[in-house]
Amino acid sequence: MVPGSGDTVKRNSCSFPGLGLVCALVSTLFFSLSSLFVKLVWDLHPLEITLFRCAAQLVCALPPIIYKKLPLVPEDTSPRLYLLGRGVFGAVALCMQFYAFHHIPLGDATTVIFSSPIFIALFAWLILKESYGWFNFVVTLTTLTGVVLISKPSFIFGSVVGVPNTTEHLLGTLSAFGGAVFSALALVMIRKLGKTVHFLVHITYLSVFGMILTFVLLVAFGEFRMPPCGSDRYYLIALGLCGVGGQTFLTKAFQLEKAAPVAIVRTMDIVFAFTWQFLFLGEIPAPLSVGGAGLVMSSAIAIAVKKCLAERQKQ
Repeated sequence: MVPGSGDTVKRNSCSFPGLGLVCALVSTLFFSLSSLFVKLVWDLHPLEITLFRCAAQLVCALPPIIYKKLPLVPEDTSPRLYLLGRGVFGAVALCMQFYAFHHIPLGDATTVIFSSPIFIALFAWLILKESYGWFNFVVTLTTLTGVVLISKPSFIFGSVVGVPNTTEHLLGTLSAFGGAVFSALALVMIRKLGKTVHFLVHITYLSVFGMILTFVLLVAFGEFRMPPCGSDRYYLIALGLCGVGGQTFLTKAFQLEKAAPVAIVRTMDIVFAFTWQFLFLGEIPAPLSVGGAGLVMSSAIAIAVKKCLAERQKQ
């Protein structure tokens, strides 16, 4: 079952009404820890970290797929194309996000990546023919303002004290922004597929295309090497397990709860990111970054609340 396609029977049969939101919070914790481990493996190329993450996901996804005898190739042509798009877009998004985690502060990267809801609305309008009104336009401007505060481009802020005018910071922010765009495209592909494809098949396509893309790029750049002995290998193992744990709990959250409340809980990823940045990396968030994070979080919560109200009016 695809995230977001949980049926009403499962939601109503849950003995603990808040279990879906708890699962969403646990998945957010796993994803934020995954981002932290990417940051801690500082001496490996981000593409190589992505390769190991995808390999770990594939190892965990294949056994239940074989046990359940799930078809990996849909019979119809259209779902195949959307699955390919889901795999390619998701793999590119993961590569760009991991690059961002390596080159800019953890909280900044996570916040920019969380601008994806505005692109989901935009691509849903273009691809799925969903409505896109003034509310979405205002939220888009608010989110982009938050991203500008985080990226702090020199042509706007000049040489203000505390503002990193480095090319690395700007490229890292742009990479996180690109990760948000491609992540939105991947999620729109998932919504287009609906209930036709099991979520484990989605993970498999993401993992396979991610491994192919990263391996080709690593060989082309001459960057592939085995991780050194010591903490890096343990971080990579933890990274893979957190990725699988995050996907599993997020899927369960969508099965037990509606999408809008889950989206609100997931904004806690930004809070976790800034917390890990301070506790484990010793980096104090810049005031402009905190302000930008507030704008992006407000936009994501506003979109989720709007969906909640729309769903209530339909009932």
